[in-house]
Amino acid sequence: MKTGKVDWEEARRRIAAIEKLFARILSPPPQEITRILKKRAEFLALEIEREREEEKIEVLEFKLGEARYAVQSNHVRSVHHIEQLTSIPCTPDFVLGIANIRGEILSVVDILKFFGLPGMGHGEMMVLLEKRDMRFCIVADAISGVHEIAREAMNPAPSSLSGAQYFLGMAPGHLIMLDAVKLLTDERLVVEEEV
Repeated sequence: MKTGKVDWEEARRRIAAIEKLFARILSPPPQEITRILKKRAEFLALEIEREREEEKIEVLEFKLGEARYAVQSNHVRSVHHIEQLTSIPCTPDFVLGIANIRGEILSVVDILKFFGLPGMGHGEMMVLLEKRDMRFCIVADAISGVHEIAREAMNPAPSSLSGAQYFLGMAPGHLIMLDAVKLLTDERLVVEEEV
C-alpha cells in the first residue's frame, strides 16, 4: 500500500484471519463448549441456592403452655429471664406488667391470654419483640433455639384457632408461626396511661 496500490494478498490474509476468529467464536471446539456450559450451570446453581435461602424464614422457637411457637428472628431484639415484674393497674389481663430491661421500661404480654386461649405458662423467659419504635416483651416458658423454616413447609393456620389472625401458619410438628408484624402493630397492645 506504500505505492498507493492495494495489496490484495495481504487483504485476503486479513479477511481469512477474521473469518477464522469468527468461526472460533461462533462454533468453539467441544472442550470450550463444555467449559462454557459448566460455568453457566455453576452460575445457575448459585442462583437457585440463593432463591432457596430466600424461601426460608429464620425463627426463634419457644414453648408456652402446651404449645410450641415461633417468631421471625428479625423482629426479636433479645431474650431475658423474668426477674421482676411490676403490675400496672387498669390494664387488660393479658398485660402481666412492666419490666426494666437495661434501663428501658417495657410491657410484658401473655399471648395466651391475648389470644383468648386457655391455660397459662410458667413464664420464666421474656422475648423482646421490636419493629421501629414499637417494642414489648412476650412471655415464654422456655426458649428452644433459633433455626430456619422453609416457607413451603408451612400450612395455613386453621381459622377456627383462637388468635389465628396473628399466625403466619403452622410449621411441621404443630409449630405455630406468629406474625410479629401484626402483633407489633396491634393497637390493643399499646398501653395507654388512662384510668
